[in-house]
Amino acid sequence: MFGAESELVNNTYQLKNDFRSEWLLALDSIENNTINDSLVLLELQKHNIPFTNDFLLQIKKESGNYKSKLTKEYHNITGMKEPKRRKTLATGTNKYKHASFNNWRECIADLKYFIEFSPPKVHETFAQFMKRREYNYTFR
Repeated sequence: MFGAESELVNNTYQLKNDFRSEWLLALDSIENNTINDSLVLLELQKHNIPFTNDFLLQIKKESGNYKSKLTKEYHNITGMKEPKRRKTLATGTNKYKHASFNNWRECIADLKYFIEFSPPKVHETFAQFMKRREYNYTFR
C-alpha cells in the first residue's frame, strides 16, 4: 500500500509541476502578447464561445495566421468591424472601420458580445449562424 501511495504522491506532485509550468508559459505569453492556436483555443473556451473549432479556423483565416496588419497593429484577430448597436470592448477603429482592441484577448471577449447579441438558434450550424449575422464567413 505504501508504494501505491508514494506513486500517487509523486504523480500528484508531477501534475502540479506540469500545471505550474503551463501557467508560467501562459503568463509569459500574456505579458508578451504572444498569440498561437493553443492560446486562442483556450481563450475561446474560457468565454464559452460556441462552434469553438470553427471560430478558431475563421480567426486563423481573418488574421492571416496571426500575422496581418489588423492583428499586429489593432489586435483584431476576428476582422470585426466596430459595432454600432451592441456592447463592445473596441477602443476605436482604423480607416477601414475595423475595430481596434487593447489586446487580442479583448478581441475574443468582444466576439462573445457579438454572439450574445443574437445567439445561435438551437439547430443552427456555424455557417447558418454566420450567414444570419451577415458575417463574411470564408473558410469553407
